[in-house]
Amino acid sequence: SPPHRTEIQSEFERFFSSESFRFSSSHFIARHGHRERLHGHDYSLSVRLTGSNTIAPDGTFVDKKYVKQAIDKACQELDEMFLCPVNSNVMDITVSHDRCRQETVTMVCQDGSTFSFPKTDCAMLPLVHTTTEEIALYLWDRILQLVTADYLCRRGVLSMQVNILEGQEKDETTVRLGIPRKMNRHLNVMDFMRKNEGNGAPIPFVIRESSPPGSLDDLISEDMSQLSIDITDRAEV
Repeated sequence: SPPHRTEIQSEFERFFSSESFRFSSSHFIARHGHRERLHGHDYSLSVRLTGSNTIAPDGTFVDKKYVKQAIDKACQELDEMFLCPVNSNVMDITVSHDRCRQETVTMVCQDGSTFSFPKTDCAMLPLVHTTTEEIALYLWDRILQLVTADYLCRRGVLSMQVNILEGQEKDETTVRLGIPRKMNRHLNVMDFMRKNEGNGAPIPFVIRESSPPGSLDDLISEDMSQLSIDITDRAEV
């Protein structure tokens, strides 16, 4: 009979860090009664996958090239973009078209400030604020979409950790979540916010009547309130 093997819940890990896991983006954080000025940051990203005490028959924990390509793509999608939190609870965000059918994102803040950007320069993110905490949750979800939960579960991955370093001072934010057995919906940052704090529910994302059908294919098409997943439906870590 094979020798006894001690059951260890998490043993194999793979850490991903690269000079290419970077993006530079502009943003501002708006809350009730306060708005930052428009500014930008350089962000760098690293990812840690933690798994069970077994590896695949090919002798590896995960396909590192496959995972690195997903992280690269997630960073490239945000590079040189304005980060627009479409679930903001203090800004009215709309998309309109001009006569040449060019799309423009307009943001009206509580203090009356109005910002307009070409939509092609905006990353329309399902966030309430573009804090590093919410960006980390978004990137965790985006990387999982690209790699797929099915692949990670088949490889025995139990959790994924995303680390973001922001700015010259390299302030670090980390989020670590278990890999869901099923993930048919996007992660909803509202599930991670303490309840009964702040003022009011998020203002829904608005599409002007002048927008033709199908013009927002690149945006999240579902009601954001329907994008939550059952946080309890995760592998134990």
